[in-house]
Amino acid sequence: MVYVRTRKFCCCLPVRFGVFFLTLLGTFGGGLLTILEILTLVTEKKIPLDSTQRVSAEISVVIWGLLTAISLLGFVGACTKNRLLISLFSGMLIFQLVLSIATGIFAIVVLFRDNAQVIIDQCLQDERDKGNTSISESDCRTGLALIKGLTVGLYVLIWLLSLYAIIIVNNYVKQLEDEDDVRMANAGEAKTPDATLPVVVATTYNSYNTPSSNAGQYPFADKTQSFGTVMPPSRGGSYV
Repeated sequence: MVYVRTRKFCCCLPVRFGVFFLTLLGTFGGGLLTILEILTLVTEKKIPLDSTQRVSAEISVVIWGLLTAISLLGFVGACTKNRLLISLFSGMLIFQLVLSIATGIFAIVVLFRDNAQVIIDQCLQDERDKGNTSISESDCRTGLALIKGLTVGLYVLIWLLSLYAIIIVNNYVKQLEDEDDVRMANAGEAKTPDATLPVVVATTYNSYNTPSSNAGQYPFADKTQSFGTVMPPSRGGSYV
């Protein structure tokens, strides 16, 4: 009987537990974001949206809704050890990572491309409107630099965590493949009869003990196989 080694992550946690956690996170997190985007579209009359914002909200509803549905299927697959559903969830994670990298790079480029002085002036104006007259331009400039650094760091952290999540799910898919292979191998061994073949020991004398040559007689009992031969007396023979 062959067994499959349980793959782990974070040194000691089984990958199946990681898939459980990721699918639950995707189900509840994606569901929450889907609801928020739907509410944004529903309350459009109170908070008007331009065409770009509306299209962005509609795309977000589709993406987060798809993530929620596939995460739910992934959770079912983790419960039932269904390799197809887990593979589908893995593909969705890869799609999310690619989409996150694309949107993140776009957001970072826009953040660094915008005129910093315009943002600083807006910061000063907002603070003065709130009655904060002690703020200076250097304070807004420092805050802007901090926001840029945190934005880049947050995106990189999200990408690394998403990549690690993909590795965890793929390891569980490979573990399920190994389990299927071992299950088939064990089933094949169970169907094979445990028959013991007789052991035949062959000697160099077997070639002499054949029915055609000796007819069951011991080969060395014949006088021609002895140490001497008796010659007929008429020919003057003697024991040799």
